[in-house]
Amino acid sequence: MQSPSPSPAPPTSATVVPPPWPGGGGSGKIATALAAVALAVAVVAVGLNFVVAGPSTARTATGVPLWAVVAENGTLARGSGVLNVTLSRSGDYNVTFVRSLSGCSFAATLGTTAAGLEPPGSAVVTVMTKSISEVAVATFNSTAAQTDESFHLVALCPNTAPEIQFWAIVASDGDLVSGSPHSNSSGSETVGVEFGQSVTNCAFIAGLGESTSGTPPAGFVTVARLFASANGVFVETYDSSGDYSAEPFHLEVYC
Repeated sequence: MQSPSPSPAPPTSATVVPPPWPGGGGSGKIATALAAVALAVAVVAVGLNFVVAGPSTARTATGVPLWAVVAENGTLARGSGVLNVTLSRSGDYNVTFVRSLSGCSFAATLGTTAAGLEPPGSAVVTVMTKSISEVAVATFNSTAAQTDESFHLVALCPNTAPEIQFWAIVASDGDLVSGSPHSNSSGSETVGVEFGQSVTNCAFIAGLGESTSGTPPAGFVTVARLFASANGVFVETYDSSGDYSAEPFHLEVYC
């Protein structure tokens, strides 16, 4: 029997000489070209990283609820999606958010940043034309004089508005007409509205309004945390002269 042929020996290493580059220059030009290609790939990769990171960040910012609770000295007490708050002059606040406010509407109510009493007055919101992410909030006392006041602010934007976590409609006698499950109210002129869980990290928006049909009363409403309960909001109502008055109101809590 004839023995099988031995397997061919592995080729020995040898220097591969590339074919000449058109126009002369040989391997030097190839190395230069390969380095250029590698650099181009690196630049493209870096570019892709920036392209990918940008929209991802934008999507994250777009989905963030936008609201703020601001002290009278311009300090941000709590909020969501707030980049900066400044007090430019008495009663003039600028609130900058992390995203564009295009297509958004706004609601603001005077109110303390914690428990306590806020005097009667009002807050007015204006969109800043020089910045796509900034609004101006002007605060006034009951005599329409512009003064430093603490306030709650909510930006209501298409598809990304903060959800109303709790709500209540309360009659002038302090009785709860309707509201979120497990909510209740008590008091008159100064009404405590309690919900099923804590609202300590939320913003409160309230306005005078009838609990049924009819013309809403003229006056003021302010909000605060309910001192006796982390689940509660303290609502004070006033007539148009700034005196305590039992008035119906609507309350929304955003978190």
